[in-house]
Amino acid sequence: MLQGTNSASSGNTATIEQVFVSQDAVSGLSNYSLVEQDGTDNEVQLLAQYGSGNFFSVDQDGTANIVRDFPDQGSASDERPSIDGVIGITQDGNGNVVWDADQRGLGNELLIEQRGDDNFADFESQVTMQGGSGNFASILQDGTGNKVGQAGTGFGAYQQGSGNSMAIQQTGNDNEAGTQQVPLANLSIGGLALDPENQGSEGGQSLNQIGDGHVFELTQDGDDDLRFLLQDGSDNEAYVVQGAGANAHDITQIGTGNTASVTQN
Repeated sequence: MLQGTNSASSGNTATIEQVFVSQDAVSGLSNYSLVEQDGTDNEVQLLAQYGSGNFFSVDQDGTANIVRDFPDQGSASDERPSIDGVIGITQDGNGNVVWDADQRGLGNELLIEQRGDDNFADFESQVTMQGGSGNFASILQDGTGNKVGQAGTGFGAYQQGSGNSMAIQQTGNDNEAGTQQVPLANLSIGGLALDPENQGSEGGQSLNQIGDGHVFELTQDGDDDLRFLLQDGSDNEAYVVQGAGANAHDITQIGTGNTASVTQN
């Protein structure tokens, strides 16, 4: 099924639900959805896709646009998983937010690209079903003052299961990865309250990989910070490459056979 929306003004909202459920939860028809929004204060929310090979694409060009809570591929239970699904989100401009983009199942990919300043990304949850192949999440931010972290009371950039991989690349200065966000009444972007100075802590971590055999890669080429990373399990790998003036504050690995490498140029 193909579903698309296109808007070239401000304050628009796109809500999409595409569901295929068969007796065999792993099989299904492919859904395809494309949303393009140009302008200011536009929203995409409530995506729902279940089945195999689904594709969801968001392209927002402008200022203070948001992909907000409950864009999901796969259900919270294992009854309606997402198999080999792709979510691609591209935001060009300043002050844009990815608040949520969840995937649960096998072999899914989440691709977030933000170009501009003061953008924020949080995909909250990517869970691999037991015995399945891992999921992959990629976040690219090109500009100044961009952040990857936690929105509200959610998990932040979170992966659970086995064999998942997460790659974050930040190009520019004053960017942060692993920043926990808490509500502030007087500071918000796209309706999302932010506090970029509050670091993550137990119970509210922002960069998380829970389980075994995960790979985490972070590349920062400017005066940037890694605030918080947690890997809890066995045989996980973390690779951090940072430019001059960057800082790595808190990398925590719990379990056995884990590897962490930090290179600062």
